[in-house]
Amino acid sequence: MANTFESVKVVTLTAGNQGMPGAPILTMALMIDGADGTVQGKGEITQALASPYGELPVSNITGQIRAMGFGPATRSLALKGTIFTTLKPPAIGTLEIPFSAFFVTDNDWVGRGYFNYPPNDVIDVPITPGLTLRAAATAT
Repeated sequence: MANTFESVKVVTLTAGNQGMPGAPILTMALMIDGADGTVQGKGEITQALASPYGELPVSNITGQIRAMGFGPATRSLALKGTIFTTLKPPAIGTLEIPFSAFFVTDNDWVGRGYFNYPPNDVIDVPITPGLTLRAAATAT
């Protein structure tokens, strides 16, 4: 019987202008199934803002990864998800904010793209890899 998890890879990716004061930074942990191109995961957008807006969890990230053959660009990654944030008092309730992202990367997960969570459009930002599950297991 074939291993059904053989094509699955776990990666962490960070997108945004790191080092720029106040820039929103997106960090994601994604499970990517290379066999069918599906992506699932979660993330967080951090920014130097007053609580609770400085850390926005991104839930239910889903999407597709596709192979490309344009120069160094070998992958495209299209994602969507949801941000739930509690309103500041005296307001009562929770906002559901749609999240979307698109990135083009090379084989090392280095590239550029954008992410959006209305009213914020974070465009033309770098994306870089974190540890993969395999690398984390090797490091221990």
